[in-house]
Amino acid sequence: MSNPAGSRGDRPKKSAQVKRLLGNLGHHPIPDPPVLPPPTKLPTPPRTLDAVGRKLWKDVVGGLLQLGILSQFDLAAIEGYCEAYQTAVRATLALQQRARENKQAGIAAPYFCYKAKDGGWMPYKEVGVKEKAWAALRMYAIEFGFTPASRSRVQLPTHPPAGPHLSSEQQKVQQFFGS
Repeated sequence: MSNPAGSRGDRPKKSAQVKRLLGNLGHHPIPDPPVLPPPTKLPTPPRTLDAVGRKLWKDVVGGLLQLGILSQFDLAAIEGYCEAYQTAVRATLALQQRARENKQAGIAAPYFCYKAKDGGWMPYKEVGVKEKAWAALRMYAIEFGFTPASRSRVQLPTHPPAGPHLSSEQQKVQQFFGS
């Protein structure tokens, strides 16, 4: 997969901060990342997110803040991650509703298909929406290092930092999430 920005070679799979958390498995030197400003205040979920998206937003932002790797420049990508998730959930719920309606009407059809005028089976539009949303979600998860394989290799301290050496923003996060 080549870098869309036009630079040579493949784009890095994980950021330097994520590599440090995971451990330097390849034993290659990890370049110092540019210092990106953390959010100036506890980020609030965007208005475009519904209840499902807001819950995910709070979980993701809270977790990244506690790890100390959230930058204000990450917020738009996190919004995209949350929107993709809420879209996938909405499409799944719509397909489940269609399946219930088909069952009540006595139509024996797979939950994701309907009988077309020509007698063949056609997938509902929600199937494509759901598949595209999950593909986008996977893309964001890879960018942030949220995949199960990456998460299983994260090396964190056994006791989360607490107390006065935390920034005021990190203390707010711990109070907000009850850590």
